[in-house]
Amino acid sequence: MVYFILALAATAIGTVVGVGGGMILRPLLNLFDVSKGLASFTSSFTVLAMAATNLITYKAQGNKVKLNNIVYMGFGGIAGSFVGASMMAYVPADTVNKAYLAAILVMLVSVIVRERVKMKAVENPLLKVLLGMSCGMLSSFFGIGGGPFLMTVLLVFLDLEPKEAAIQSILITLLTTSGSMVRYTMSGYADLSLVLYCVPAGICGGLIGRKVTDLISQKTVRRMFYMVLTVIMMVQIYTVVFK
Repeated sequence: MVYFILALAATAIGTVVGVGGGMILRPLLNLFDVSKGLASFTSSFTVLAMAATNLITYKAQGNKVKLNNIVYMGFGGIAGSFVGASMMAYVPADTVNKAYLAAILVMLVSVIVRERVKMKAVENPLLKVLLGMSCGMLSSFFGIGGGPFLMTVLLVFLDLEPKEAAIQSILITLLTTSGSMVRYTMSGYADLSLVLYCVPAGICGGLIGRKVTDLISQKTVRRMFYMVLTVIMMVQIYTVVFK
């Protein structure tokens, strides 16, 4: 029941602010002594269920999925994830933690400044692929879901409204997480012990998050994203300083 509640909260919040939920769920599972491998596998499976639920619900509401950004950045993200995963093996964990803290700070400052500064949105397909590759590389390198990086890129470089950025981020995550599941399948890893609890929670979290998104304003979504980044940064400061 605890795992269900954790996954439900993570995916509901992740749906609203576009961070997917894996980056929230995985550290929470680690707090309950779930191994890193099992936590990552379960988080990926749960986020996949949440993202698929969002796609179905979004389409059922009569919304048109804008494939342009999703396809370019999604496939770029899949390619980048392989690069990031190979880099991680050569960098000490302490360095990774410090780099992640710096990355969160840069993301937070970037989205706040971008809200106040007007600039031309990126339209070049190749640049979108490269942005997706960067997000995929960073997410694999830091061992988290790519949601925070995707949301930042969509808000800063593509100048999307927060709600549109959130749904596009989640649908891009659907593609990139599918790539992660293929890698797990190829490696032979398939521990489903927590999936039975977390996947139904991911589906429910996707439905709840979609409903909440419809009820709140663009400004609220943006502020919630800032809050999530701030909380992650505080947790990372604790990790760097005290662990």
